[in-house]
Amino acid sequence: MKEVNLPIKKTNDLSYTILDTTEGKIYLAINHIGESSKFTNIYISDYQSLNFTLSLMNSVRDSEGNVDFERMFGSVGTYIANAYETDKVDQFNAKKVKKV
Repeated sequence: MKEVNLPIKKTNDLSYTILDTTEGKIYLAINHIGESSKFTNIYISDYQSLNFTLSLMNSVRDSEGNVDFERMFGSVGTYIANAYETDKVDQFNAKKVKKV
């Protein structure tokens, strides 16, 4: 086992979902908010699968943790994903803070 490098500082209370590994890289969804979050960020590894880079912010995620991320067969390295607009995520977070 080797330690990986993620471009995030806080790693407490996060969930991780491996989305795909078939193209020689790892596509990883990291939920930074908690289990009730409706969005997640997608990261992609380098060729050694040790260093990760943010690929897509605010990707759509359901309550079961499934991420709207699909590999396109017949086109190497092509994926489709849905994402929320940043201002919508900010509004969601603001409402969540007010409820607490």
